[in-house]
Amino acid sequence: NFLDGEFAGAVLVFRDITRRIADERELADARDELQTGRQRMAHVERLSTVGEMAAGFAHEVNQPLTAITNYASVANRLVSQPELDFSRMQDTLRKLQAQAIRASDVIQRLRDFVRTPKENKVVKDANKVMATVLELSEVDSRKLGVGLEIQPFDSVLPVYIDDVQIQQVALNLIRNAMEATSQADQNAMPVKVALVKDHDAVSITVRDYGVGLAKDAEEQLFTPFYTTKATGMGIGLSVCDSIMQDHGGSIAFTRQQPGTEFTMRLPLYD
Repeated sequence: NFLDGEFAGAVLVFRDITRRIADERELADARDELQTGRQRMAHVERLSTVGEMAAGFAHEVNQPLTAITNYASVANRLVSQPELDFSRMQDTLRKLQAQAIRASDVIQRLRDFVRTPKENKVVKDANKVMATVLELSEVDSRKLGVGLEIQPFDSVLPVYIDDVQIQQVALNLIRNAMEATSQADQNAMPVKVALVKDHDAVSITVRDYGVGLAKDAEEQLFTPFYTTKATGMGIGLSVCDSIMQDHGGSIAFTRQQPGTEFTMRLPLYD
């Protein structure tokens, strides 16, 4: 206090905030546990997806391995000739190397997709992320006999993401779209994927011409353990919704005639 312009005294108030600090720590711990739980659930769903696609991936790897075996046999025959045909030998070795790289790429994509969960957000081009998803989708595309078309954006679309988790969301939507298409009369129509810049965000749409969604889809589609599949666990779209929220984005759907369109929306990185 001041009296006649001079300091006369002061009042000090002490408040015990120990409880508040403890509450804040508990809240932070709860948030960390929730995030860890989300990551583990997403990892379980990825493992489940890969389990469903295992036969297709085995076929993907078996093809280049068979080619490698054949080219190795050709190389053995060439070196056993009295005069080595260097030109043909080089061509055979180049083809053998290309098939080995092809097999390695399939395995690496699979390893990246099922890696253990961790906070790993980086800046990525959404076009390249979706290109990788389409490579993973080729297994189901051939298995179900459903075509797949992508319309990338004509320039870079930077997004700050855990690319494996966003691939997981997109792959889930594309696989669902291909399954729905394979069950419909319009199964000649391919599933279409398009990337569009929408102001400060990127919208990724997955459009199918399949059997459509159930009547109660609006209320239950993103609810945990809700599924219309005989062998489904019902955690796929629920996990996708959590992943998109964690990235500051969203996921929604629109009924079409025929089929359905799902839209993933992610904020652009500035």
